[in-house]
Amino acid sequence: YPVQKGVLVYIRSGTVHYISVEKEPIVWIGCNFDFFRTHSAYIPPTSAIPAVKFNPDDVLEKTLFSDSELFSDTIYLIDVPFEPLFSRIVREYAEFSRFSDEICSAQLKELLFKVAKCSTLQTQSIQRQAEEILVYIHGHYAEKLTNKAIAERFSYHPNYISALIRSATGVPLHRYLMQYRVHRATILLQSTDMSVSEIGAEIGMPDLKAFSKCFTSVTGSPPSSYRSRERG
Repeated sequence: YPVQKGVLVYIRSGTVHYISVEKEPIVWIGCNFDFFRTHSAYIPPTSAIPAVKFNPDDVLEKTLFSDSELFSDTIYLIDVPFEPLFSRIVREYAEFSRFSDEICSAQLKELLFKVAKCSTLQTQSIQRQAEEILVYIHGHYAEKLTNKAIAERFSYHPNYISALIRSATGVPLHRYLMQYRVHRATILLQSTDMSVSEIGAEIGMPDLKAFSKCFTSVTGSPPSSYRSRERG
């Protein structure tokens, strides 16, 4: 993988690799992930070693993910804005003060999710398109939204809208819209005294039976039971 400023390479743990510099020296930030904290008592070398000095026994773990298969392969991203986040992690790690470990862990988790998001959406332009559409959905979820209606709003083909939403959220538009409407309904159930039918109408699902069935399929309980449980 050719590297330059702004390139990020994620390599699955246990993968033997090396860095080859053709011309001028490079400055890079490296990070070793201990996903399951099985080696938290051991502080491995943070700097790279010459390939000829590699010892297979130095590999601490070989991790494969079944629930997040994306991280079981190499990820190569070009022109990603992760340097500020990396720099914050490095500063916090070097400070070694109270809560530094917890802060670094949270920031590394943020980094992994951003890597996954960018890798899934492939390019920043596609990411911006997806975010614009999701913002639109969040502002018009109570309306009748379809691939065709959103495609006309953004001047895209309906099939492209469908692929974009699935790439950004992992689910088709109708499923994402259902989940988001239920999410808004849970907020109203917890924070207002609106009736279940009023809440259904408010989120764009005026059919009470359909709303209750949809809500139950997402949360595991009917709206009224959910309200009683959450309010104690």
